[in-house]
Amino acid sequence: IISSWHLNSHFLNDFAYAIFMIGVPEEFAKILPLLIFTLFSKNLNEPVDYLIYGCASALGFAFLENLIYFAEIKNGIIHGRAYLAVIGHMTDTTIVAYAFVFSKYRLKNPKTLWYTLPTTFFTAAVVHGLYDVLLFHNLMFFFFIFFILIVQFWIIMINNAMNNSLKFNYRTAPRAEGSRLFITLAL
Repeated sequence: IISSWHLNSHFLNDFAYAIFMIGVPEEFAKILPLLIFTLFSKNLNEPVDYLIYGCASALGFAFLENLIYFAEIKNGIIHGRAYLAVIGHMTDTTIVAYAFVFSKYRLKNPKTLWYTLPTTFFTAAVVHGLYDVLLFHNLMFFFFIFFILIVQFWIIMINNAMNNSLKFNYRTAPRAEGSRLFITLAL
């Protein structure tokens, strides 16, 4: 069924294309600044710092990508990109950045990054690919369900990173859980 490295309206072909020709290069471009930052910076003191810097990289990427779409302001494409694509990019990059949190704070062995990073990278590329292929095939109902689920997963990763902090406090945990509901309803 995968006949070429082009979109051809066959779901599996387009899904593979979205993973390998869109998801992989974009996730690499977004995680590269975090990889460089982790090598040369001592400012990553808390688990959530990895996610914050990853999201900052994703925001920069989404900004530049959205500039390209300004030429296509027809049919409200820029509104959808401003609301959904930006959050999608941050979610995907958080999946990859979570490898650092998982290895360093959960497994307590930074050497495990050699397998957690490729695993989360491929997972992010698949999530990115599914996001795109649902849009390509105009499966909006499934897209919005998928989008709500990945936002929930994004918030869970953020909460887990905060819970792995040495400064974690059970008194502030309900505020973080309340933010999950607020973000979901706001979207």
